[in-house]
Amino acid sequence: MADVPDKQIESSLSAPGFAPVRVYQNRGAEGSLLAAWECTQPSWRAEVEREIDLIEEVARIYGLDKFLPRLPAARAGAARLPHYEAEARLRERLIGLGYRENHHHSPLRGRSRTRSSVPQTHSPRA
Repeated sequence: MADVPDKQIESSLSAPGFAPVRVYQNRGAEGSLLAAWECTQPSWRAEVEREIDLIEEVARIYGLDKFLPRLPAARAGAARLPHYEAEARLRERLIGLGYRENHHHSPLRGRSRTRSSVPQTHSPRA
């Protein structure tokens, strides 16, 4: 696994304007894998919203080829959620009746999900 050096993290986040600050009192010592960083979001990078966006930024600049092409081994086995069996039976019944599962993701964000977001100033004439 690629351990990204602190200096690389700092330069990778400083260049696009995130102004990273290493937070020593939170976790980890210098060079620790538990290091914590606080960043300020630049106004021109509105698409960066979550911690994973910063991680991707560092990985992209550092070089994705330096990371293993597979996930590390799991430390604990996966467990099914308590409602899994009932959900699986219901899903099978609905499929047997001809239903199919569809996921629709709205492109609207932060706005109410109305039928149309286009204001109607006048009605069309026939």
